[in-house]
Amino acid sequence: MKKLVFPLLLTCCTGYAKDNVTIHGHITNPLADSITVSPSLSSVPYKRNDHVAILHNGEFTLEFNVPDGFTQVRIVHGNQETELFVQPGADLTLTLDANNFDSTLHYAGKGKELANFIAKHVLEVPTMQKIEIKGQMLCDKEPAEFETELKKLENREIDFLQKYGEDLPTGFADYFKAAQRYNVYSVMAKYPQFHEMMKQKSMSVKSVPKENYVVINDIPEEFNDAYINMPSYTSYIVNIFSLQISKARAEDNITAENAFPADTTLTLAYKRMPPITAEYYVANRIYQDTKYRPIDIVEHEYDVYKKHFPKSRYLENIQKAISFKKTIANGKPEIDFDIVTPEGRKMKLSDLKGNVVYIDFWSAGCVPCLAEMPDSKKVRAYFKDKPVSFVYISLDADDSVWKEAIKRYGVEGINMHTDMAYESAIVTKYGVYGIPSYFLVDKKGKFADADNLARPGNTEKLIVQIEKLLE
Repeated sequence: MKKLVFPLLLTCCTGYAKDNVTIHGHITNPLADSITVSPSLSSVPYKRNDHVAILHNGEFTLEFNVPDGFTQVRIVHGNQETELFVQPGADLTLTLDANNFDSTLHYAGKGKELANFIAKHVLEVPTMQKIEIKGQMLCDKEPAEFETELKKLENREIDFLQKYGEDLPTGFADYFKAAQRYNVYSVMAKYPQFHEMMKQKSMSVKSVPKENYVVINDIPEEFNDAYINMPSYTSYIVNIFSLQISKARAEDNITAENAFPADTTLTLAYKRMPPITAEYYVANRIYQDTKYRPIDIVEHEYDVYKKHFPKSRYLENIQKAISFKKTIANGKPEIDFDIVTPEGRKMKLSDLKGNVVYIDFWSAGCVPCLAEMPDSKKVRAYFKDKPVSFVYISLDADDSVWKEAIKRYGVEGINMHTDMAYESAIVTKYGVYGIPSYFLVDKKGKFADADNLARPGNTEKLIVQIEKLLE
């Protein structure tokens, strides 16, 4: 059993009802009074599809819908978690002693073979040894050695399948192999940036040399609509085209953002991806664009999308995002919220009127967030004696983790946190679906630079944007 870690950049959803899965359970020595079961299904935006059951004398029953095929399910109890795969119609009974999760977790009933296979996999290949984690640790190696070692991690998974996979449902072996393959592709996609970070011994990298991109030559365009609910597949598809463009820029020594039209990846998706994959990819991209691009461009992208996918299940969420975008447009009033600092000081965002306010949503478990912190410190130092406030909102569930991260990374300013992550009121109000996420408020309490706000890593641009609001 692995200790519970709250992932902040996942994709899951509702809306694929096909057939029921039932999980009954008996937990001896329970760690909490409830258990949470979350099927992993693609969605725009990010949303954990949680089903929570209250324990009665250690017993519970949960029933939920899944689509055809195989669905990965995350189970959380107390500060522990595990996972399994299910098919429609599965009727499982879970038994365990929470004091000794590793050796007592067991499934019986319809679907038990697949469930017990994955439970054993969780024990033999814990989180820190999985391809997506262990593979990132290999990014300090040169390309050839990196790919060799990454292949060993994939082969380890295939060996596990061959050793324990005799009684699995038809088709799952191919599904499992594909999931590991897409994990490999996703790690390879991180290599150019991560290798440079390790080489420079810095999480803040301004540019990536073309030599780092050699590994992505081995990442194919391998699309399959049947895998749309596979987390490693969606992680792979959301990066494939932007990675190709980054490689082309590096090879041609092009740094200008307009070197490729902004809709290049959307055009490629419509042309090269199969329909279900394209439907998800483009919807996800447009949803992200509502945060960072002018509203007229986003609405044009949305109109084109509706012509391609007039019955898309993602239309409503995109429309909500567009409507929200208009509430945080330049000149719109700030969205007020309560602040409680680590020292217990209570205030509101509106109390900072008269100052320019830079708002940063982050987490101690978010590598890109932490990569921005050294540059954030530089920006704070530049405006040390000027009316500029920096508000840092942590999504760390654990209060002690948050406070330790403030000290470790020198996050000075006005700090607060929410222990409900993406379900919290403030995160919902600000439409945050991924971190880091930034907002700028002028001295009158109005949103500014909503379409092109610079990150701390783009230090010079951010300083100019803030200075302009001080005039």
